[in-house]
Amino acid sequence: MKFDDFVIDEELDFAFAYGSINLDGTLRVEFSYREQYVAPLASVTKLFSAIATLLAVEDGSISLDDDVTLGDSIEVRTLLSHVSGLAPDGVPTLNGKELPRLGNSGNRRIYSNLGYEVLALYLEESVRMSFADYVTEAIISPCGMRAASFSKELFIPEGRGAATGLIASVEDLVFLVEAMVAPMVLSYSALELLAKPFLPGIPGVLPGFGLMKDNQWSLGAEVRDSKTPHWSGTLNSPSTFGHFGRSGSLVWIDPENKRFLVFVSGKNFGKWAMELWPRLSNWVIQQSL
Repeated sequence: MKFDDFVIDEELDFAFAYGSINLDGTLRVEFSYREQYVAPLASVTKLFSAIATLLAVEDGSISLDDDVTLGDSIEVRTLLSHVSGLAPDGVPTLNGKELPRLGNSGNRRIYSNLGYEVLALYLEESVRMSFADYVTEAIISPCGMRAASFSKELFIPEGRGAATGLIASVEDLVFLVEAMVAPMVLSYSALELLAKPFLPGIPGVLPGFGLMKDNQWSLGAEVRDSKTPHWSGTLNSPSTFGHFGRSGSLVWIDPENKRFLVFVSGKNFGKWAMELWPRLSNWVIQQSL
């Protein structure tokens, strides 16, 4: 597929869509390529998990201040923003003594699949239904997503699918973007928590891109800020937020430029993505200039 200054290799199995965000939060899809193409989302699943968690907060089932392990200072908000101190991976449990930790809460941004799976266990206990069913009923069905579903083959051992468990289409991800900018599932105040940095100024490793002195994250999404290198483009504003996945998937929303991009592929994240995604992101921003 040829654009003004680059070509996406036709041998790459991919699909994507981009467009603009209207003042009322509705979207205008300007281009969509293979919108029904379905692929694993890998860590983009965490955006669904964060929305589900914030919804449970809004309906009073849980609180952002809840200590999910009852005494080990692992709070809902620290799990959402990767500052709980938990290791990247491990066997999820609500027994804090059994969880591997690499530091204290709030000191370092340690990207943790384990943290999201612990969060899923706590959510299941609080809402008294499986995590997959809760996400389906709270987000997937009401947003009209037709292909999004959990695949147990993608779950981490003894996990609930909160870190990496979903497959979805490009069309589904466009609906996800709308749910992240308009009050379809969450209120505007909750959506702000999803978009704004939580505890800025904390260092940490951005997976695939190295150590960042200020590795900003909201309660569920990565916030671009001034990170370099980065998987979005140099034309993306610092307020851009979203997520990418090891499966070659991404979602970003740029509130300042009023633009969004979603992308899925059949090829795992690697050098190709680090080179292609920033160029594609810049091209998407340029279409509004």
